[in-house]
Amino acid sequence: GNEESFQTIIEKFGPTCDCLVSCGDGLGDLARLLSDAQDDDSLRFSIPSVIVAVKGNCDLEEEPVPHDPQKEVTCAKKVKVHSSEIFVAAKRTIFVTHGNKYHIELGLDALISAAKKNKAHFALFGHSHKAFYQEIEGCAAINPGSCSSPRGGTEPSFAILNLLPQNEYKVQFFGIRNGDYGKKDFVIL
Repeated sequence: GNEESFQTIIEKFGPTCDCLVSCGDGLGDLARLLSDAQDDDSLRFSIPSVIVAVKGNCDLEEEPVPHDPQKEVTCAKKVKVHSSEIFVAAKRTIFVTHGNKYHIELGLDALISAAKKNKAHFALFGHSHKAFYQEIEGCAAINPGSCSSPRGGTEPSFAILNLLPQNEYKVQFFGIRNGDYGKKDFVIL
């Protein structure tokens, strides 16, 4: 993981988002973010109120959230995740998985089949660490890429899914680049 990039994304984009979705291989970063937020009001208020996370093939099933035993714990003591999650937002069903159990490296048929079985409008996935979007059989397959370990010559990235009225939506990908003075710059891809 890359905790610094992850935290910078949350600080910059989190306040305008309703939900944070992690498609796996970043559970440790998420746990550390929650830990850091205990002592940082600005960070705490940047984290969306809803977090949906799934287990990637590089994650444990649960990750402790480090905390100071001398202080009152203001968040969960551990983050526990499953290989997939289903939730509803703006009356649309979203299927989230890492992708390794659906062998996405061989194609997206199994992923789309699982999403459709769950009546999902969206299939959010990771595993390939490459940004991807395609409408397949009425289901939007979206991989945000990786903010820390991109593959295949792609740059670090993440995505924002904006659910609009009348079942419309917009997917926007952002590249992460090193800017001046060690700051992160975000560019629309």
